[in-house]
Amino acid sequence: MASEKLRGDCRDRRRNGGVVLPLTIGVLFYFLMQPPTVEVSRERFSVRSALYREEIPMTEVDGVSIEQTLPTIRSRTNGFAMRGSLRGHFRLDEIGDGQLFVELNTPPTLW
Repeated sequence: MASEKLRGDCRDRRRNGGVVLPLTIGVLFYFLMQPPTVEVSRERFSVRSALYREEIPMTEVDGVSIEQTLPTIRSRTNGFAMRGSLRGHFRLDEIGDGQLFVELNTPPTLW
C-alpha cells in the first residue's frame, strides 16, 4: 500500500516537472530576448540585460563611434545567442574579449 502511494507521488512530480521546466525556460528566453537598457550620465555609461550588465566610468571612455558592422565573432565565451540576439561575453576579431548587447540584423552598433 505504501509503495503504491510512493509510486503515485513520483509520477505526479514527473508530470509537474514536465510543465514547470518548459514554462521556466520559456519565461527565461522571453527575458533574454528583450532589448537591453542603456543609461548615459556624466559619470558612467551603463548597459543592462536580463543576465548581463556592464558599467563603464566615463573617465575610461577614450572615444565612441557608430559602426554598420561588427567585427567577426570568434566565439561565445559566456553569453546568450539566439535568433540574432547576442548578450554577454564574446571573443571578437580586432578587439578580443568583450561584452555584446546587440541585434545582429539591426545596425548601427555603438562602439
